[in-house]
Order: sequence, then C-alpha cells, then structure tokens
Amino acid sequence: MEQQEKTLRASSDGIEKIKAAMKKEGYTQNSAKTPIYKVTKQELERYIIEKNIINSNTTQLDNQKLAVLLDQHLHIFSGYSNISKSSRDIVRTYIEQVKAPIQLDNFLRDLEDKQVTAFQLTDANWRTFCTGKDARKSKQKGQEKLLPESVFNAFCEILGLNPDEIAYKPDNTIELEDKLKLFNHERQINLLIEKVQDGKNTFLISNDCLYSRSWMLHRLEKAIESCFLQTKTKINKYSIITLNSSSENIHTQLSTSITNFKSIFHKNDIYNKLKQQHIILVINIDHYCYDIENINKIYDFHQTMYQAKSPDNDGHLLMFLLATDKNLQNQLQNQSYIHENIIELPNADYRPYHLINLLNMEELMANEIINKCQNNAQELLVELYKYLNIDRNLTTLKIWSNYPWN
Repeated sequence: MEQQEKTLRASSDGIEKIKAAMKKEGYTQNSAKTPIYKVTKQELERYIIEKNIINSNTTQLDNQKLAVLLDQHLHIFSGYSNISKSSRDIVRTYIEQVKAPIQLDNFLRDLEDKQVTAFQLTDANWRTFCTGKDARKSKQKGQEKLLPESVFNAFCEILGLNPDEIAYKPDNTIELEDKLKLFNHERQINLLIEKVQDGKNTFLISNDCLYSRSWMLHRLEKAIESCFLQTKTKINKYSIITLNSSSENIHTQLSTSITNFKSIFHKNDIYNKLKQQHIILVINIDHYCYDIENINKIYDFHQTMYQAKSPDNDGHLLMFLLATDKNLQNQLQNQSYIHENIIELPNADYRPYHLINLLNMEELMANEIINKCQNNAQELLVELYKYLNIDRNLTTLKIWSNYPWN
C-alpha cells in the first residue's frame, strides 16, 4: 500500500458510522485498544502480494524474498522510535534472525505481535480518522485534517465500512451549476444569434416543464455573457429584469400590467444601462395566453420600448416570454399578426454525449441516465445531482424551477 496524493476525511455522518463500528468491534481511540497492528498486518499482506514479493503459487518467504523485503521495501515501516527501537529496526532485526523459509501468515503474525506499524497507520492517524481532527501534539491539534486515501481506506476496511459512504465530499453544487449553465442548447443559441439583430423579434420559451424553461434561460444568459452578441463595442455584460411575478394574479388587467411594466422599465433606468450592457426583459405570460390579443399588446410594448432607445446605445433590448402552453405558437400563427416576430426557441434535446462532454462521464453511465430521464429536464437534473452525491433539496434545485424569480 502506497500513499496516494488524494486525501480524505470523514463526514459528520461518516464519523457517526465509525463510532458505531468501533463500538461493535470493541475499539476505542485509546492506544491500547486501537486496531493499528491488525490494520498493518492487513495492509502488509496486500503490499507483499501487489509487489510480487511472493506470487500466487507460494505462501512462503524464503531467504531471497526476505532479502528483497529487507533491501528494497524496509522504508514502508515506521521509522519513529517509540521507546528503544523503531518498527523499521524491529523488522530489520527480525528478518536477519528468522529461520527461512517461513509461512507468510506466520511472518505477518510475528510482526503483529511485535507491534510493528507501517504505511502511516499510527495511533495519531487512527484518532484523526475517528474524529476528522488533527490528533498530533502540535499547534494544529483539533483542526480539521485530511488523511492519505490509502490510510483512510485501510481504517474503513478494518471496520467493515465503505469509504465512499464515510468520506466527506466537498459541496461542489456551485461548480455543477456553473457547468450546467454552459450545457447543451446550441440550437437555441444559434437561433437567438440569427434573430436578435432584428429588433422586431421577441423570443418565446414555451414548455410545461419549469425546469426546462429555467435551464434554457440560464444557458442563453451565459451565451450573452460570453459575448456571442457582437456589437461594435463588444458588450458582454447583461442585466435580467422581470416585469411581473412568476404567477400573475388572474384578476390583473393587462392594461394595469403594462403600466407596471413601464414603471419597472423606467425605474431601472434601462435606456441608460443599454450604453454598457444588454438588457433581458422576462415576462411570465401564462395568465395572458387565454387571449392572443394580450400577447399582441405585450409585443407592442416591447417594440415601443425598443424603438425609443438611442441608436448610440449598443446594448440589445431582448424580451423573453415564458409560457407553459406548448401550443401557443400554433395559436399565434392562426390568430396573430405578429407570429413571425415571436420566435419560439425549440425545447432542448438531451443526448449522452452532452453528459460525457460535461462531466467526463463514462458512456455507459451517460446512456443509462439519458434513457432513464426520457428528455425530462427535472429528472435529468435530479439524476446529475445524485450522480455527484450533491444534496437535492428544494433550495438546491430552486434555481432550476423558478428562475429568474427565485
């Protein structure tokens, strides 16, 4: 067993599982009742086999094999001198005096009886494993401390615990969210690039899955932020402004709503902001979808605001209409004079290669997740959080279900 670069510590739940396993096995943090000599025996046997000091055809250590262990592998034993001799000195003396050949089991049992330690399997590291805190007599005592993965795994094995269930995993929620905001949606971005230059267009995101809608909006924002909307000043900043609540009151008249829209528009000094950034206006139009004429009036509001902006202001004034009605575009085509200027962005299509590229996921796992989710954004997000062992409570997932109102 060799020390690995990766280091670990137990999570809070992991520490409780360790305590329960220790109680079951009769171990404590006290030096007289730790399993370090038994763990050393366990890991030394693994090491001797892995390094081919003996092979599968024999269970004996002859003089030649003992010499190899003495000359090439003595460094694995602890050089710390407890009372009179270190484990390294004890093993050296033992090998020089033992009568060969000797059975591997007898060799390992003798070293356990002599309380030999190796591979950093010390009392201090055992206490660190049990508590997640530095147990050494130093200025760092009591502070969080990580152990080499090999040491951590060895202690888990002696207690019959799965290291994956014991180890603390950093909260990589933010990292995942950042990656997901750059995930997929190439078709939607390309369509936005194509149509945004014409200020006559308003964009529709229509999907009965709130997660799909929010996810697409996140992705389009990141595309704007990365300067896909090229202007002569190369603006890559943006602000997103919601003109109504996520659930508009069903009794609110559209005329009142548009008055509110204008108030919010001017209150945010949007025309001045367009000198240095793009502005994304978002309206939830679910309530207004019952009357297509309402959609016409909302579009007219956008055009009025757009045409009033100074030509010297290079920022784009975009409007996104969010709806759960999948058939809204069909209704617009049949009943509205503006249907050509309401650009519906197609729903996202999730494929295994998206996951492979996003998370370096194995192809088999990517296929399994995509097949399980059946192109359902909510199911896909839940599976990705599960795959990365990230908490999937309502707060964690809220940015994908009610954005930009959350």
